[in-house]
Amino acid sequence: MRTLSSHGSQSFVAVAFAALTLAACDSSQRSPTEGADAQNQVSAAVLASSGVVSAGGDFTAATPNNSLRATTEFWDNFSADDNTIKACNIGFYAAGTLATDCRNKAANSDAGQGSLVDPYNTYLNINRAPAPFTFDGGKTYTVTLVGSYAGDVSKVGYFTKDAGGYVFTEVSNWSNKTIGTTVAINTAGKSWGFFINNTLFDATLACGINTACSDATGGFVAAPNQQFAVFATASQKAMLVGAEDNLLNPITGLLDSDYQDYLWKVVPDVTGGQGCSPGYWKNHPNWPAPYSPNQTFSSAFGGSTAFGTKTMQQVISQGGGGLNALGRQAVAALMNAASPGVNYELTPAQVVAKFNAATPATYESVKNEFEALTDVNGRICPNPAPK
Repeated sequence: MRTLSSHGSQSFVAVAFAALTLAACDSSQRSPTEGADAQNQVSAAVLASSGVVSAGGDFTAATPNNSLRATTEFWDNFSADDNTIKACNIGFYAAGTLATDCRNKAANSDAGQGSLVDPYNTYLNINRAPAPFTFDGGKTYTVTLVGSYAGDVSKVGYFTKDAGGYVFTEVSNWSNKTIGTTVAINTAGKSWGFFINNTLFDATLACGINTACSDATGGFVAAPNQQFAVFATASQKAMLVGAEDNLLNPITGLLDSDYQDYLWKVVPDVTGGQGCSPGYWKNHPNWPAPYSPNQTFSSAFGGSTAFGTKTMQQVISQGGGGLNALGRQAVAALMNAASPGVNYELTPAQVVAKFNAATPATYESVKNEFEALTDVNGRICPNPAPK
């Protein structure tokens, strides 16, 4: 987190005033593709296999160029951390062009920026503002603090969330800005995300007392003023997350808008990588035990009444979108999860739980999540056929 002395009052006020001016110009009424290349936008569901869970955001092609958030992205405007070179935002780190003289830099913070082999070339956004996100708890993640540009000391770590609320796990070496500290995160099925905590936060703007989390709806001037960003590589094998403290300047009340006080590399365990489509299972009746095509969908999905007395063969064979499309993908996902011949990320219990938790508002996103784990999304349906 920043204090006024971290930057010097004159430069801070100038940057903060510019940031607020740009923020005021920003409008949530803009379309998601305004100021960006619509042809380069992809649904967030494409990254479901990597574990990103997003509330409606899109991953959009990323080219940092200081074009400012009033016209294009939110993440490459001039930063409060900028010194002589105006390139101190997460977008420049993702591209490997971060300035070497950014203020408040912890030792080794720019050593791991960029990747020539597999660059972080897309970012998650809603109307160019930071999109809320968590990570699917069904995987193990290797998470490394790769950068810190914070002028103050905060508690940082990861959270899980369930019906009982948030549970925060601080990683002390992250709080201490020890670059290179790696943690294996496995939350036993609970979705998780990043948090930062500092007494300078207004508790009314956050997920906990003086705490901001990556699952909050972002904005530039509206509560909770959350500014987390997630970038992904084209191969979906790694992600880059940046967390911004968004501390208010104590003199002017203007927003600090540099978006990258902490940076993490997130690598999901993708030991799966296989999955067969509904079309495959519809035409291959040798389904894995204890399932069979003539079994009712309800008996396989914990008593679900979604399809009445229809069999799983009938559900996977029906046409149409919405619930029907979700049903087709759910049956295929259950077969993939149960088959010893398919190297698949989800367990049968996780597939059933995801289907039963779906609502009309989320049918499409859950369907896309299942579909992203099949061979229609570039994965492998094993040959010979799983039995």
